[in-house]
Amino acid sequence: MKITMAYPSTPDSAFALHALVSGKIDTGDIELSATVKSITTLNNLACRGEYDVTTLSAHAFAYARDHYMISKAGGIFGLGFGPVVLSTEVASADKLGKSTVAIAETTSSAYLAMSLYNPSGRTMMLPADKMIPAIRSGLVQYGLFAHANHLASRNQGLSTVLDLGEWWSRQGDKQGQPLPLHLVAIKSSLPGEIANRLSELISQSVQYARDNRPEALAAASLYGPYELLDQIEPFVDKYITDISLDMGTTGSTAIKELLLRGQNQGLFDDPKPIEFC
Repeated sequence: MKITMAYPSTPDSAFALHALVSGKIDTGDIELSATVKSITTLNNLACRGEYDVTTLSAHAFAYARDHYMISKAGGIFGLGFGPVVLSTEVASADKLGKSTVAIAETTSSAYLAMSLYNPSGRTMMLPADKMIPAIRSGLVQYGLFAHANHLASRNQGLSTVLDLGEWWSRQGDKQGQPLPLHLVAIKSSLPGEIANRLSELISQSVQYARDNRPEALAAASLYGPYELLDQIEPFVDKYITDISLDMGTTGSTAIKELLLRGQNQGLFDDPKPIEFC
């Protein structure tokens, strides 16, 4: 059976999915055709069900769940850390309520978390590659960096005003809950046994990467800022954990909580229950 798959050009996803997309594990009669695109593009394409298997932001799943269910494996979660708001100045997060924060997109989990933290906050759109120069030049005071883009901001003289993963972990009666960032989604129209096999193959790919770190890290390094290759390994170690192997109840509960809070705030509707495979 031919299956189309797409994943983002980020080191953590490249690490986790390396074995699957490069033929390192046996897929049986499943013939996989994989492509790499930006997470923004994948979020947009997922809303119309473009690929059989796709990585997308947890936020974007709110708009794509008519087409997809969530794989138990391959997810990226922030365990007490995640997207950040950066500035050239050391400032309190309390100031964000009165300031404009530059954002690169509106379907990222970073944007959803930011909207939950500061519902009445002001934002302005700015391409991700323009964010650091704009902050350093004083064009904007604050910028929201998704977890992968945060890697590119290292050694740029910027200060963390707010870590949204750390903030999320302190919320409500579920303190310590991870922040869902990227998920792997599988078409809900596929036969159940195929969807379950694909989810298991993704889990095997994550395990292969953890067992064959040098090889998988070499693949991950193709998608990181080249001047920061020495930082890719700790970055991958932060975001590819046991929960990426199998999210279990911890991950599924966090996803439901994040999307429910977005729904309750009126950011999106709830067209159908979330399905997992």
